[in-house]
Amino acid sequence: MLRRTSLLTAAVLVTLTGCTAETATEPSTERWHTSAYAAHEILPRTYSTLLDLDDPDQPVDDRGVRAVPWEGFAEPVYHPVAMAMYALRAVESYRQTDDPEYLRRAIANGEALLDGSDEIAGARWFPYPFDYALNGDQGMTLTAPWYSGMAQGQALSLVSRLWSVTGDTRWRDAATSIVATYRADGPGDGPWFAHVIAGDLWFEEYPDARGTVAPTQVVNGHVYSAWGLYDYLTFVDHDDQVLALWDGAVTTVRRQFSAFRLEDAISYYCIAQYCKDTSWRSEPYHRGVANQLDTLGLMTGDAAFLELADTLRRDYAASGATR
Repeated sequence: MLRRTSLLTAAVLVTLTGCTAETATEPSTERWHTSAYAAHEILPRTYSTLLDLDDPDQPVDDRGVRAVPWEGFAEPVYHPVAMAMYALRAVESYRQTDDPEYLRRAIANGEALLDGSDEIAGARWFPYPFDYALNGDQGMTLTAPWYSGMAQGQALSLVSRLWSVTGDTRWRDAATSIVATYRADGPGDGPWFAHVIAGDLWFEEYPDARGTVAPTQVVNGHVYSAWGLYDYLTFVDHDDQVLALWDGAVTTVRRQFSAFRLEDAISYYCIAQYCKDTSWRSEPYHRGVANQLDTLGLMTGDAAFLELADTLRRDYAASGATR
């Protein structure tokens, strides 16, 4: 059984899930740092509560598709992260209950995601159809259509799990076409979210193909994007190239922890200098990243992530945060 472990350094890959202990200081690939991480199966993931199909805070249309209102739009907008998250909650509720309505909702949202996607050079992208100002800063505005690494990862998680539950090959094929988007190096003239900075592989939540918004390296969006690769490896294909992407992305989180942590305070929302200059920090985000680090510890078998999560929780307590 997995247990929290302290006093372990990030240089040690410990035996948490029956894996053989080995160092996490393997030479980097030619392009980005890696740690020889495998992807240990911890799924199906469960939630403390099932999806409430009648939740007024998560309205759906007559198909059961998540309906997201947005300022300036008369009708609900196509919002890939909201739709994917809702469907992921539905498919995991189905795993726990076998209630067919959960599966129907998950499939309906998956179909709506694919219907609204863009196929570009054989890769499947999920566009945001509205402009978005990061941190409310008009100088950091993403103009529609824009594509998010977080959306790509959440959609990849969904279709990979739908393939595992239904055996319908359209979900497997969709997963393969989404994985292709991780190979679009940025910054560039077309859609991208993956790039390498000083040997670290980053998946950007808020990239901009026109180069008008600097990459920010938002930590939780990067992790969600990496989780999409984890689900692909778990449910679809244990492909070596996908594993190298997963390994590199997870290694980045461990290596860059000190760049977003703020001792005895709420952590920065992103790695980039912009977040430090504007003190862009969030209490709920801080707690969420701590939970993500716990999950990365389970996925990789490296207890160092559990210690990093504990560090964030100690910082939260010391900050005096109340939310």
